Amino acid sequence: MSLPRPDGLTKTVASQKQMVIVEDMEKHPLFKNAPRPRSGSIIGIPLIMNGLVVGVMNLVRTHV
Repeated sequence: MSLPRPDGLTKTVASQKQMVIVEDMEKHPLFKNAPRPRSGSIIGIPLIMNGLVVGVMNLVRTHV
């Protein structure tokens, strides 16, 4: 578990309360300021209870 970056995927998903799909992390603007290079795809899914976001689940598929 880590704290979300202010301009990153997790924070975006939580604030928009919507799923975000990124097909290529190397080219997507949400990852341009990531602390280390990322490759592959990722999906962020908001976990919502009673209308409030209680978490975000991120599923990553890396390219090997």
